[in-house]
Amino acid sequence: MQWEKTGATPAAVNEDSEQCRQQARFARMPESVMAPPARTVADRGPLTREEELVVQERMNFQACMREKGYSAKR
Repeated sequence: MQWEKTGATPAAVNEDSEQCRQQARFARMPESVMAPPARTVADRGPLTREEELVVQERMNFQACMREKGYSAKR
């Protein structure tokens, strides 16, 4: 996934991405993450706590980038 923002230079995108990565990485995670699973329970079962945290970190990163005015491009 690429992030874009009108007028943002590649350096600015990199800097904002790094800031959001750090913010997402160190954000306090809820005791129980209620993110939608990437697979069904029939595939392998519910997500592990570690998988839930990865999903939550990704969601926090994406929210941070959107707050900074970026949109995701696939």
